[in-house]
Amino acid sequence: MGVLPNLPENFSDCKLKKKGLVKRVQVFLAQCDTIEGNIGQEMDKLQSKNLALAE
Repeated sequence: MGVLPNLPENFSDCKLKKKGLVKRVQVFLAQCDTIEGNIGQEMDKLQSKNLALAE
């Protein structure tokens, strides 16, 4: 009997699900960082266009 008796039967299943969720959250946060970077680039482009138009 390798499993501790006080752990629920689905403990390893829960751990796997948690790992999967953590991975999904990390992917989501990475996508947010990418989008944030893209927005920053687009804002810079717009700002330089506005400056060019103002001249």
